[in-house]
Formats: sequence, structure tokens, C-alpha cells
Amino acid sequence: MAEAINYAAKVNDQEISRGQFENAFNSERNRMQQQLGDQYSELAANEGYMKTLRQQGAESSDRRGAVGSVRS
Repeated sequence: MAEAINYAAKVNDQEISRGQFENAFNSERNRMQQQLGDQYSELAANEGYMKTLRQQGAESSDRRGAVGSVRS
């Protein structure tokens, strides 16, 4: 039986909780909303853009030592 995965991302065998990942994503999303203003709503409807935004949030956390690769 396969082991259940209880984390959102993993870096160098360090498991990153869903909460940590959500915080990183929310920070990146807020930053982009401030930068783009009204244009953000249009971009948020684009799944490709949102995937990129999630990856940027993960990379931002990785630079702080929290997150590396992201599970989709």
C-alpha cells in the first residue's frame, strides 16, 4: 500500500506543510495584486498564469529556505 503524502512540497527531503505553502502563495499573490492592480483579476482567470504564480510563491519560500519543488 502506498504511503499517504502529508505535505504540499518537498526540498532536499524536507517536507513543507500545506500551511507554509499557502502562506508563500498568498504572499506572492498579494505582491502581484499590488503591482498589477485591476489587471490582476484578468490574469487570475488564466490557469497558466496561476500555475506560474504558485511556482513563484514556492521559489520565494525556497529562497527563504522553506520550499523547493511543488506538487501539482
